[in-house]
Amino acid sequence: MSPGKVILLVFVLVLAGAGVLYFGYVFFQVDEIEIAGNGKYTAVYIEGLAAIEPETHMLKLDERVIEENIESKEPYLEVVSVAKKLPKTVVIEVIERRAEALIAYADSLLLADKDANVLEIYPSLPEGNVYPVVTGFSISAATLGRQIETEDTFKITVYGELVTAINDKKMNELIAEIDLSDINSIKMTARNGLAVRFGQADHIADKISAIGTMLPRLERENRTTGELDVSSGPAGAIYVKGEEESQPQATPQATEDAAQNGGTGQQDGGGEEPDADAPTSGE
Repeated sequence: MSPGKVILLVFVLVLAGAGVLYFGYVFFQVDEIEIAGNGKYTAVYIEGLAAIEPETHMLKLDERVIEENIESKEPYLEVVSVAKKLPKTVVIEVIERRAEALIAYADSLLLADKDANVLEIYPSLPEGNVYPVVTGFSISAATLGRQIETEDTFKITVYGELVTAINDKKMNELIAEIDLSDINSIKMTARNGLAVRFGQADHIADKISAIGTMLPRLERENRTTGELDVSSGPAGAIYVKGEEESQPQATPQATEDAAQNGGTGQQDGGGEEPDADAPTSGE
């Protein structure tokens, strides 16, 4: 083969190789973005938050950056996954976070979801607030779109179970404050001022049900200065009268579940007869 033909062959091969490389690069550039799991937020809005540059090659796509772009700009969105569907499609799955409570942090209040992800930050209690205020966390940092930074990881679990149960029972308007300072002696305050002794983080569903049953009944009878003790769980609930009431003595209160199962709530050292005027959830 003559030198001229060799040069021509090499040129053709180089040109063909360059064409293949160019075609391969262009063929795997992001051309479509699919959004899954969204409801309130539109796909176009989420695509904008993702900020994927035009003609980005699929192999150079950084899933972590996309997640951070979305969650830092819109705290109410949580990225479940970012997947590549070759040759040109990126699939972003999200869930929309729901506000559950206000968490006290320094001089601020953090509106958070059930996993303690920060959705909004308030300098004071917002007007018309319908969420319980949670105290007792030791928080080192709080960032919009991220979970609070704390060593109290078990408290986050308990917090999540509590606020989810309260929300599921539509009891946000009944509970004003949840004190998690002592995880073995959780306390609550109703919006009418009644103290609630919750006790340990066990039988959460039973205790929340008892609170939901008893608080409205006690309020109807103007019993708002004492304490409702549900720490015994399914065994029963006890209402202890406040000082402003005429007969400040402990009164056993059976929870609805306990009444159905034949259980009763007993006052410690309970030799006294129940107050005939006291409501019980079994009535």
